Amino acid sequence: MNLDKHQQSTVTDISLAGPREEWPLTFAERQMATEQFLKPDSVEYNLNLANALSGPLDVPRLERALRALVSKHRVLRSRYLVRPEGFVRILADTEVKLTRVTASSDEVEAKIMAADRPYRLSEEPLYRFTLYTVPHADAPNEAVLHLGFHHAVIDGIGYHYILNDLWSLYTEAADSTPTRPDYLDYAVWASTNKEDDGEEFFADMFQAGLPENEMPTKPQRPDILPLPESEIIQRIPIQPIKNFADSLEVTVYTALMAAWGLTLAKFCGSEDVVLGTAMSARKHPQTEAMPGMFANILPVRIRFQGEDSLHDYVRQCGKTLKSLRERRTYPFGNLVQTLAPERNDSRYPLFDMLVNYLHEPPAPTVPGLTIRPVTIKLQAVAVDLRVEMRRDRGDLSICLLYSNRLYEDVVAEKIVEHFCAVLERMTTGHEMTLEDAAELPETQRRQLLVDFLPPKSEENLGHTLVDLFRERARQFASRPAVVAVKAAATGRETRETIDYATLDRLTDALAVHLTAKGIGRGKTVGVLVRRHAMMVIGALGILKTGAAYVPLDPTYPSERLEFMLEDAAASLVILDTELGELLPGFLGERLSSDAVRKLNEVAVTSVLPEGPEPNDTVVLLYTSGTTGKPKGVMLSHANLLSFSTWFCRHFTMTELDNAAAYASYGFDACLMDLYPTLLAGASTLSRRKCGLTCRN
Repeated sequence: MNLDKHQQSTVTDISLAGPREEWPLTFAERQMATEQFLKPDSVEYNLNLANALSGPLDVPRLERALRALVSKHRVLRSRYLVRPEGFVRILADTEVKLTRVTASSDEVEAKIMAADRPYRLSEEPLYRFTLYTVPHADAPNEAVLHLGFHHAVIDGIGYHYILNDLWSLYTEAADSTPTRPDYLDYAVWASTNKEDDGEEFFADMFQAGLPENEMPTKPQRPDILPLPESEIIQRIPIQPIKNFADSLEVTVYTALMAAWGLTLAKFCGSEDVVLGTAMSARKHPQTEAMPGMFANILPVRIRFQGEDSLHDYVRQCGKTLKSLRERRTYPFGNLVQTLAPERNDSRYPLFDMLVNYLHEPPAPTVPGLTIRPVTIKLQAVAVDLRVEMRRDRGDLSICLLYSNRLYEDVVAEKIVEHFCAVLERMTTGHEMTLEDAAELPETQRRQLLVDFLPPKSEENLGHTLVDLFRERARQFASRPAVVAVKAAATGRETRETIDYATLDRLTDALAVHLTAKGIGRGKTVGVLVRRHAMMVIGALGILKTGAAYVPLDPTYPSERLEFMLEDAAASLVILDTELGELLPGFLGERLSSDAVRKLNEVAVTSVLPEGPEPNDTVVLLYTSGTTGKPKGVMLSHANLLSFSTWFCRHFTMTELDNAAAYASYGFDACLMDLYPTLLAGASTLSRRKCGLTCRN
């Protein structure tokens, strides 16, 4: 894209650099060279491109054209050496070879990939040329020309310039005289000229830091980010997308990036996501048709709220991407140093999804030959998810590349399915909210709402957790309900066991005490305790009043704990005395764990509170708050009782079982640890400061 008139008037021309033994590198080359030297056995930055040739091919002429091509474009003769001050380029004159191989059409791709090996940047040519002759009785003049390069010397756009130049040299339609200024001249120019400054732009974009976008990967992430070995390809018509983009006066690329933003947001459960986007840094007018490595990757942050207008969102994405494109020469490495300076080999820096949108240019025209691109496995880039989109005639080809060490196939399939569903909704022409645009595809909705539902059961319908607990307390009065183990520094253990009858009496006493303080239905009470029996005592006592409890993990910062109590409008908190310092700003009443235990020493003479109804709230759980303030999630007695009933039936829990309660008290999994166990009449075991192991 041309610079505007103001920019053109302020940018100096790229002049011809004088001869030198060592040449500087551009930021893109340095990045590629650094990665290759850090991972010398990697083929991550190998470009393998091929074209099928039909017709009589003059092989000696093709060999001469290849030699002329390498002679004409000095960047192809680059070697990269390490000096104390960094990388430098030298030019090496080497013999240009065209390797010839015979292979069937079904074997060509496999042979290309089998021959792929790392480039030694300082020792060998950074190109490989191979002609595969394809014997065919009906078509004797069939071949595949493979042009391989290291990405440091060429990018995808530059490859097409090289390809067209090669066939122009083959037909002698082009001059073999080196074109100047070339990429080496540009590297010298770029070492002393700054095309733009994106520091302020990106500082504003990431002033609150990077959002955490946790995708549904497999539980165990490899220590080294794996290369993708799997792909999903989908083709959809391009015209509806173009019509939609035109109606909002944005580009097709903007519409696609907006759709990927909504898709990523859906899968990581956030309204604040970061995508990586590949851009050509050919910003200077003299670099537009210049072969070389101009590819740059930049992050784009997309933020929204579900109730936002779809059309406004897409237009805003267009403005953001336009501003990003104006900074497309800003070095990605600078952002990494600022935002993620510590190298993490298990993740790509700054983002997990990289999106590339390409136009497939027409094949070169050569008299007597038909040339068409051959689809071979795409360049493998170590990133969680990589999206390659190509406009091919009337279709958009979407390819999602991923590793099975990170993603199950079904998850990757649903990501592509969801993206296509978002695009389909966007292109209806109707205005809608982003919540509606990002809704699950009908097949996935059916899975969640119909297929995944267990058989409908009337069991325990109309009851509450309190009802079922009282029933179990009568049935299994003498059986242990809670076993709390504490490990001492000496290695000895102390164990507290509370049977169902005692737990019922103690929680009744707590309920009466809380009711006298105005706690009841519609109220909330915080519980801030360590891993001991009060986790259960406090919760059940609160529930018997009809109120809901807010479980507080003592490992959380004070600011988060106090925010949760304030947001939940809790007027009282049950807590271990030594944890009181975690709530310096809490102005409500405090009830210590020791005081609660002493309530059991006094007989309950007051009338017990009526207790909760099935639709009353049991618990308020809070999200992590990585995208802003934590959000409260409410579960009702009917919700949790239905789940606990299913859990007991599915895992055949009985009063003879013992279940370890190991999840964080403020985490939803803790509900699974506690309530199915109590409703089965079983024993729940918690262990303090000794890992997850519990002994029966």
